[in-house]
Amino acid sequence: MSRFLRQEGLVETSALLLTRVGVVGIGGIGSPIALTLAKMGVGEIVVWDYDKVEIHNTGSQLYRKQDVGFNKVEALRNIIVELTGHGLFTIPEKVGKC
Repeated sequence: MSRFLRQEGLVETSALLLTRVGVVGIGGIGSPIALTLAKMGVGEIVVWDYDKVEIHNTGSQLYRKQDVGFNKVEALRNIIVELTGHGLFTIPEKVGKC
């Protein structure tokens, strides 16, 4: 059985593999979104966040106690690789005006 069985008929798996998605801010909403995109099979996920994981982030975000002190982008990459085998492109910077 395909890992992506639930997406069949909604989104073509081959199209997801070619999709590039950016997530700006990977806190309470952005971190689970990035995980869901990885689980769905999106080909390339880029995450931006300049923040470090703090203990209060562990209650409402995907981060664990052992992630405290690390850049959120690096901690999230480790979590997503552990859970899905899918990597992320990380940008540990604040997004500003273009």
